[in-house]
Amino acid sequence: MAGGGSKPGERRGGRQAGAKNRRTTDLVQQLEELGLNPVAELVAASNRARDEGDLVNWIGANKALLPYLYPRRKAIDITSNAGPMTLQVVTGITDAPPDPGDVLGRLERALGH
Repeated sequence: MAGGGSKPGERRGGRQAGAKNRRTTDLVQQLEELGLNPVAELVAASNRARDEGDLVNWIGANKALLPYLYPRRKAIDITSNAGPMTLQVVTGITDAPPDPGDVLGRLERALGH
């Protein structure tokens, strides 16, 4: 009978999505047997660094914890059929050469003074 293959989006056979392999399972078991919890250790290191005012190690410990809380963002590829993309930067500065006598006035206006 023809056409007996899987339908689009249908999975047949293979490992279930999210299933851990043997190596991961063994590693988790070894860490539990040794009484080690890397996430708890990182949290403790972060707290110690914060209490000691050690900003570099506090940031490092928190960066190491981020993947446990938030997934990494995938790169986005932007494609367009409308032709090449252009970037226009609007600064509010005219093309005319500035009046040298008004430089301080323009700077004060730009800074809001």
